[in-house]
Amino acid sequence: MYSDKKINRNMFKQLAVLGLTLLLVSTACIKEDSNEFSEINTWIKDEMQTNYLWNERVPESVSGTIPPGAFFGSMLDPEDNTSFILSNSNIIPGETSGLTFTSGISPAFGQFSNTGGVFIIVEFVYPGSPADSAGF
Repeated sequence: MYSDKKINRNMFKQLAVLGLTLLLVSTACIKEDSNEFSEINTWIKDEMQTNYLWNERVPESVSGTIPPGAFFGSMLDPEDNTSFILSNSNIIPGETSGLTFTSGISPAFGQFSNTGGVFIIVEFVYPGSPADSAGF
């Protein structure tokens, strides 16, 4: 009988050690919350508070754990069905660098008084523009 109690105690100790080991290993594998997206998400929030049509509805809080695309989507107003975000600013360098694109012409629009038809004339061509290079 004495040996049965000793065996039960030893088994209990072994199970306790095994349980604690499993607990420590499993909690060590849990990824900690990181703030890897804090800087870009703060920028998104600031831009939306300044430039967004529904800027008064943009939340104040910023989560650094949510990827920027999902964070942006969570900030959109339900009435907004046109806003989007691009993950690579190199896709549209003209938009982010202050450069503008033009065909190189200055059009003027008019309407014929007798028929109501419309017309377009080229007032001038910008020097060095694509239209200038094409011979306009």
